[in-house]
Amino acid sequence: DIAKNILGDYCSKDEIPKPFIWLSLPEPWRTPDFVAALKTKNVNCIDSNYFVNGRGKEPYAIRIALTTTKSRKTLKKGLMIVKNMLDHQPDTSRLMY
Repeated sequence: DIAKNILGDYCSKDEIPKPFIWLSLPEPWRTPDFVAALKTKNVNCIDSNYFVNGRGKEPYAIRIALTTTKSRKTLKKGLMIVKNMLDHQPDTSRLMY
């Protein structure tokens, strides 16, 4: 519920409760860039490529654990950082290719 309240339309409407969520990234975000940008804000998530078998096409998405934070306050703070980043274009001057 915390993630759905903060991330709103970025969360799938038919997401069933589980200890993590998947977020599809809006254009022009690329998954490695988004993960790297979050790390600069001390927020960790998992790149979707870790869940692709073989050489399958990986989605532009991230997986966020919801049960590994120390408190709900910490979870809310991290999710707000994710939402803020989703709401803005990437700063390509800081991203590594």
